[in-house]
Amino acid sequence: MEMQCIVSEVLCYTQNHFSGATRDNMVTALTGCYNEDEILIAKNLLFSVVDGMASKPDGLSRNIKRQGGENKKLQDCRDMLTLYRELDQAKAELPRFVAANLARIPTVKPGEVDIYYMAVTVANLSTQLEKVTARLAALENQKPSSPPFSSQAAAVSRSWPELPTPNPDSALGLQQTLAQPESGTGNWASIALNNAAEWKESDKRPARPPAPIRVKGSRNDVGEKLKTVP
Repeated sequence: MEMQCIVSEVLCYTQNHFSGATRDNMVTALTGCYNEDEILIAKNLLFSVVDGMASKPDGLSRNIKRQGGENKKLQDCRDMLTLYRELDQAKAELPRFVAANLARIPTVKPGEVDIYYMAVTVANLSTQLEKVTARLAALENQKPSSPPFSSQAAAVSRSWPELPTPNPDSALGLQQTLAQPESGTGNWASIALNNAAEWKESDKRPARPPAPIRVKGSRNDVGEKLKTVP
């Protein structure tokens, strides 16, 4: 009986190295060499082979459609290897998977996955660095929507009218003169600090209001209730 052959570089590599490697090493090797679309095509192809079997083994995993994300390729690869392990344990007869392009077959065995791991790590770091660079460029290109606070304060101060100099001869001018600190002494806070030694702490506290007088009992000797006034 002639064995059926199906072209798939991913499944060809899996079929030839599955028995001599761990699943983690296989996942690292496959995800480091093949892209997301190639892993997904191989996964769907293996599930379609199972659907076409005359006698399908019991208890096989179902084809889960993974949502897009950073771990989609990793999850699809694990789903494919899980199904292949279940078929191998059930001793199911699988077609021979071959490669149409030998350049797409990794020459390194799954046990020597350090190269693939380094390649995946460098690719992830490059992607993260590009995202960070794009964000920094976007922040640098942003222009301030309003002028700085110091410029606004200066503009407001220039718009205020200058107050006239108080006239000491008039009663209102005398009050304004007394209300203003002397020149060279600064504001009232500085005056208080300069004369801090002359300040005394007051020991007087506001008196508490007397507690209300409560009357208990009743007036029964005259047969009338006790009456009070505020």
